[in-house]
Amino acid sequence: MAVPTLIVHLLPAGVLGFVICGFLASGLSTIGSNLGAAATLAANDIYGRFVNRKATQRELLVAVRIATVLAGVLMIAVTYLVPYLGGAVDAYLTIISIMDMPLFVIAIPYGLLWKRATWQGAMAAYAAGSAAGAMLRFGFGLEVAPVTLISGVVAAVVCPAVSLLTTGARPIPEPEDLPAPRAPASLARRAGLSAVGLGFLVVLAGILMASQAAPYSSTLALIGLAIFFAGGLWAAAYP
Repeated sequence: MAVPTLIVHLLPAGVLGFVICGFLASGLSTIGSNLGAAATLAANDIYGRFVNRKATQRELLVAVRIATVLAGVLMIAVTYLVPYLGGAVDAYLTIISIMDMPLFVIAIPYGLLWKRATWQGAMAAYAAGSAAGAMLRFGFGLEVAPVTLISGVVAAVVCPAVSLLTTGARPIPEPEDLPAPRAPASLARRAGLSAVGLGFLVVLAGILMASQAAPYSSTLALIGLAIFFAGGLWAAAYP
């Protein structure tokens, strides 16, 4: 209640107007960027790649508009679920634990660091991780921390398993599409990539400690994130 108290009781009328305008501008800019991202994703990565590969610019524009409307309706519908999730903060954390953690596991360790990952493995892992998180959160009433950990672990297990089973389903690239041969990674780059993996494991350890209400779990997770990003920057600086 600190911010509402400050706004209602301590700010003069003129400043109060600026603060309210700032809140509205922040919310509208966030909604606008999210709608744009969702519409672009639906039009380019789904409609233009899987539904109609020969789509014209006009057809893509229509797809973007339809996706924008659908995403906006979905946003409005989700807001009615916020009270049932314990408030805005709990709803936000719930969405992260169910939807973001599997995506993080798939995109970073497998999408960037494992060349044998397939799109079938990524989709199956995301669906399995999200479904497991939703079942544990809404079906069994688990807290956010264990849900985040388990959804990530499920995605981490399913992605390589399905990828290995669907390796043969990859389209055979044309010779002109093949990347040029690259020299083996340098020792410095391998060290950076190893730090990325180590940081990811440290973050998972911090999440596991948080699920058990252990002290310093947040500090451990932040240290893991620092190692993760530092390793990525170090690896990117060397061929």
